[in-house]
Amino acid sequence: MFAAVLTLLFALFFQEKPNPAAPASTTASGQASYSSQSTDALSGNASSGQSSALSAATTGNGPAVGASTAGANSQVPPASPSAPQKVQTANLSLATPNNSHSAAGDLDDALGGRSYSGSVNVDGYKVPLPAGNWVILSNARYQSPHATGELVFLGRIKNRRLVGGARVTALHTVGQPGNGFPPKLSGCAGVNHIDLYVNPEAMDDNGHQSCWLIDSYFTPPLQQWADRAVRIDTLDRAVGGDLAAKGVTYPQDFVRIRMTRTENWGFLEVAYLFSPETAGIKSNEAISGADADWARVNLSRYPEKVAYVETLKQWATQFWPRFKAAFDEGVPK
Repeated sequence: MFAAVLTLLFALFFQEKPNPAAPASTTASGQASYSSQSTDALSGNASSGQSSALSAATTGNGPAVGASTAGANSQVPPASPSAPQKVQTANLSLATPNNSHSAAGDLDDALGGRSYSGSVNVDGYKVPLPAGNWVILSNARYQSPHATGELVFLGRIKNRRLVGGARVTALHTVGQPGNGFPPKLSGCAGVNHIDLYVNPEAMDDNGHQSCWLIDSYFTPPLQQWADRAVRIDTLDRAVGGDLAAKGVTYPQDFVRIRMTRTENWGFLEVAYLFSPETAGIKSNEAISGADADWARVNLSRYPEKVAYVETLKQWATQFWPRFKAAFDEGVPK
């Protein structure tokens, strides 16, 4: 009888009970969910392995609302205010280069950045710009015992191609006004035999100098921006790298109008680059600037190119007062 009672107690209290069925997972209306993906998702190669949901939440790179939930069933806790945030580097795949709303042409704002039109302030000078929208391609600070300032290279981009440029050198003297920048502008004196045209206005060695000239700008060295053995100006080298990173092409030749103005308190020079392609004028391939169609020794053989330079002379003559006014406004207050 005692054995029977023990058997009955065991059957009543120690038998294995079946687990009730788990309720189906539901998502509250309007609540975001996500699919766990590895960091390869940025390059289009999503991984099926479980990733850190905390990272997706704190960096803001999680999938869009409405994605199915997979993997972890716990809600992601908010990041602690004192938790260090990992710095995210730029990724060109995150940009949409064909964004038609970008003021910089067909470059997405994430690549082109802020655009400028009409003028741009550089080291206290309100530098005038030709028509169109312009973006900064490279810039650098300048400092010497006698002067400080800024160097900026702006570009105008259309259809992923550079169609114009403006290379700005804007300086002011340090302390009391010095003796000018530089003592003599040799280019304005017409001693540079590669210039296509020179228009000197003032050549006072004590500081007041001003002129504008036209020459050519040969671009193939920019394609070797990563080769330190190639002699390229530091600012131009940065432009070559910037254009390569953004997938922007450029013609072999630009025609350059270089405007310069100095006083003993400051120096302003802007080299405006114009692409003959925009006027339907093609250039023959050349291995150097000296062999290009736009070199002084070759230009006369191409009547359409001579006419293009004459058109730029007219533009420079009309634009010159704007440039001088910008210089005068940059006088230290």
